[in-house]
Amino acid sequence: MDKTVAKAFRLLEFLVKADEPVGITEIAKQLSFTKSNVHRTLDTLRQLGYIDYLPEGRRYTASFKLWEMGTRISDRLDLKQIAAPHLQALSDETSETIHLCLLSGVEVIYLDKVECKHHLRPATRIGGRAPAHCVSTGKAILAFQPPSVLDEVMKHLDKHTPQTIVSKANFKAELEKIKEQEIAFNRGEWHAETIGAAAPIRNAESAVIAAVGVSIPTTRAKLTDLKKITPSIHKAANAISAALGYSPKR
Repeated sequence: MDKTVAKAFRLLEFLVKADEPVGITEIAKQLSFTKSNVHRTLDTLRQLGYIDYLPEGRRYTASFKLWEMGTRISDRLDLKQIAAPHLQALSDETSETIHLCLLSGVEVIYLDKVECKHHLRPATRIGGRAPAHCVSTGKAILAFQPPSVLDEVMKHLDKHTPQTIVSKANFKAELEKIKEQEIAFNRGEWHAETIGAAAPIRNAESAVIAAVGVSIPTTRAKLTDLKKITPSIHKAANAISAALGYSPKR
């Protein structure tokens, strides 16, 4: 165990549990740290945004960053529970594998999945990741993200198959089309033998926070087949969004 990291977490946990802001001397006494060690650790945590410094009284307190992070985790758990019946309904309707995905950096993470009953099916797993620019769920989310997020993704347009979009101009055009139609397609851009379609999921604040998608092996379907089931994908995404509190503007 890294002692420096362990001390930082002990200090942070101490501040979270403290009923009021605390000074360096009290922190050092309660944790049996040297004052210089406490000062260095506090300075690092402050720069990272995990604690706030109160000049009056020279005291420190935990910031709201931890609360924000905890809220995101809670939202994920709520999302998975809320989305589950709609994922199953979409799978029943299409007889294909359904994914619920979140954006994590330049990748998507598979939050939940409903397997199809076919012998040939996508080799994905809950908790697994995929390049966001290559899969339909990733593109469905990226189309509604701010420039800062897209700028980072544009640095990682790596080629995985002949179908992968690696041109920034072409990728931007793809996202504009997705934003207009609210449906994204994967034309074999991550794995050549798998295609997919996905729609965005919104929360009560109208922000796109996830996507629901269908993935099908190319041995069983073509892009034209995917386009036929886009109404079902939209229906599932809209139902999940509504359950999260989203209400379309009239």
